[in-house]
Amino acid sequence: MTLLEFIHGLVRDVEGAPSEPFWVAAKAVQSAFVERDVKEAERVLSEMPKPSGDVEQFALGLLQLRAATTSRDVSLAQQRCKELETLDIYREPLARAAADHRIGIVLKMRGCIDEAITRLLGARSIFDTEGRQLESALCVTEVAAILLTRGDVAGATSAYISVIDVIDREARVSQRAAVKANLASALQRSGNFIEAERLYLESLTVSPFLKPGPERATLLQNIAVIAKLDGRYDVAEERYREALRCIEDKGLYGQKARLKNGLADLALRCDDVELAKRLVEEIREIDEIHLSHVVRTEVASISARVAALDGDVQQAKNIVDKARTLSREAGLLDERHELLTDTLLYVREPSYRLSLLEELVEVQSERLKAVPSSVSSIIELRTRYEHEKAAREIERQQELTRVIMDTQTRMLEEIGRDLHDSVGQDLTVLQMMVERLAPYAGNEVDTQYEKTVETLKQVSERVYGSIRRLSHLLSGVGITGPGLQHALEDLGRDAMLANRSCHVETLVVGDLHTISDNVARTLLRLFQTLMQNILRHAKATKCTLQLIVRPDAIVASVEDNGIGYDLLSVERGLGTRELFARAELIGGSARIDSALGHGTFVEITVPMEARS
Repeated sequence: MTLLEFIHGLVRDVEGAPSEPFWVAAKAVQSAFVERDVKEAERVLSEMPKPSGDVEQFALGLLQLRAATTSRDVSLAQQRCKELETLDIYREPLARAAADHRIGIVLKMRGCIDEAITRLLGARSIFDTEGRQLESALCVTEVAAILLTRGDVAGATSAYISVIDVIDREARVSQRAAVKANLASALQRSGNFIEAERLYLESLTVSPFLKPGPERATLLQNIAVIAKLDGRYDVAEERYREALRCIEDKGLYGQKARLKNGLADLALRCDDVELAKRLVEEIREIDEIHLSHVVRTEVASISARVAALDGDVQQAKNIVDKARTLSREAGLLDERHELLTDTLLYVREPSYRLSLLEELVEVQSERLKAVPSSVSSIIELRTRYEHEKAAREIERQQELTRVIMDTQTRMLEEIGRDLHDSVGQDLTVLQMMVERLAPYAGNEVDTQYEKTVETLKQVSERVYGSIRRLSHLLSGVGITGPGLQHALEDLGRDAMLANRSCHVETLVVGDLHTISDNVARTLLRLFQTLMQNILRHAKATKCTLQLIVRPDAIVASVEDNGIGYDLLSVERGLGTRELFARAELIGGSARIDSALGHGTFVEITVPMEARS
């Protein structure tokens, strides 16, 4: 199996079964991952045949890394990342992209957000260049998950939506469901409950959410919360109870506690205090060591309300005070705020209400202080994301432009050689035939014959010289040093022949020998492109081609007195984008200055360190 075949099969259902024992085992591991059966994946991995080549070694390392991340073993995952990066095959673009996708996930787990985004977008850039749309889209979904966990709901939603078409078209059913469930979570947090519920329900119909388990239970809980807030209490209860059935034979004490707490809250909304009491008692049977601070605070809020409704206000206050201390020490501002506001609804004792209000003011103050930091964090993260995305797009465009330029150069070289070899050969034969005719000239009677022969000779010599010059120009021969100066002068003369109403002046200053062939050829192509634009669009009567080699930089410029254009209202066309891309490829930059009725000035600057 090739590297491409392995990477293709990582995220797609591939028909046919491999025959080699190693790849049979690798496919079994991937199938186990698809079914979310981590134990089976780890079992097969431990029994896999020893890899016999670079691709097999890379495949084993990548599958081991996925097993470590799926089981949330961060320490082992870090070790697997380092092992992958030391493999020789990691230097190949597709291998690096596949590895960096997984390494980005590990970095996200460790909280190294900037590094995670850099890796993921770097992988995405390579996948885009290689035409791997699905792999690229999956990198974007990981970035979207980062944005969502950091509070940038709008950015996450936008990122998910940008790749949903590719996911729908190419991804496995399980991948589509997972991405849509994540998008639903983002929509739910943004308040779009209708669309969020639709996506949750759609995801429930396929793997990995189809069979009972924690994944299905989480989606059912989210649907229950939406239904509860919408007043559809029967639907909410049905979803909560189904979610509990999904995990009844598993540990997952924290998830069970949250589901029963949600049911207890629902019971209180329906004035069923007895049911709420039974649910609270069931939650108390769970050892607190299995519950997070968030769950314990949420449970305390409902438990205290049940105690108060049952007439034991002192017990309610004791529960609340314990939760206040816990949430304060854990820094849970939102949960603490909800606990205090809920308690104020049923406690009537003035002194206790005053203490609640004072703490609520304190919490509000802390939340307000946290807002600028949170907003700043979101802005910084979004800026980082957009910057990395733009940087990767620039790299991809530069690589694309480099390929196009190399192709154009080879094509022009071939055309130049063909002109020299074929047309040049024909002109050589024509010149020889004219020379043979010459002895027959000279008869005083047939002066017209002599003139005709002389004219043929002059024309053939002139055409031969033009073809030779054109072939050299196209192929790049001599386009360096003095050759570049001659080429620019020829470009100016040809332009004046094409448009006799436009006078072209060429000015070259400095030592052109310091310019490399590649930079010289690129500069010539830029001059040709700009001159072509002037002849087509500018309606200019005067144009200046200028090339100055300074100690610190090469400065190439083209100026005309044509009609100009409004830089703000005219969108960059392909020619303009190519101009900037070509300049960047040789380490330079481009600048355009133009205004309606005042001509156009274009300047390309290549720093000294880039000119060779």
